[in-house]
Amino acid sequence: PSKHRSFISFLSASLREEGGYEYKLSIVDCMLHILDLNVEIKELGLIHLSEFIEDCEYTQLSIRILHILGVHGPSTDDPTKFIRYIYNRLFLENAAIRAAALSALTNFGMHCSSLRSKLAILLLRCIHDTDDEVRDRATLFRHWLKAEGTMTVPDVSSVGDLESALKAYLQLRTESSFSMADMCTTATTDTKAENRVDHMEVNGVETDSPFLKALKQHPEFAHLPLNGDIVVRF
Repeated sequence: PSKHRSFISFLSASLREEGGYEYKLSIVDCMLHILDLNVEIKELGLIHLSEFIEDCEYTQLSIRILHILGVHGPSTDDPTKFIRYIYNRLFLENAAIRAAALSALTNFGMHCSSLRSKLAILLLRCIHDTDDEVRDRATLFRHWLKAEGTMTVPDVSSVGDLESALKAYLQLRTESSFSMADMCTTATTDTKAENRVDHMEVNGVETDSPFLKALKQHPEFAHLPLNGDIVVRF
């Protein structure tokens, strides 16, 4: 651990040397491993990664580092020192990196209340971006940052639950705005309905049923006692 600081500096210098994507990804992974083991140098390591994304030529690597900054940056002693590096990506990079930068900035605002209003202003400059994804994120994230108090978003267990809730909302044709609470209600209703269907049983299936014959052809079911007393669950 006493050598971690100098080793992080060495790895940072190596990132600026010539090399392909796999080479630099390995260096970043090594730096993250060291930062996880030594919290005292986390801020130093994050600063080195922030400087690297200013010249990084690989989109996926930049996106990953931006995500790391958004997760660990707010918990450092001075989160504001990372804002400039991330904000520059909104004007100097492609759409995918700009979207990742918006997510990282929003995470700073959600965890650092003192930065929330300033970051909301920064996001305002992105709501007219040329890319749909960037515009949508900027609009949504700015709404989150301007919300009073700590906003909690219900856990979305699956994309299917969210899709079902949105379909139900569109079918109602209501004038009220969609709420994540509606998704929870819809998911609960769907779960109950699935449980009711799951408990439906069909008894008295004949032994010579074509369905049983089809099951017996599979090794996984061949050893089972498939007879007239079988219970078929839908």
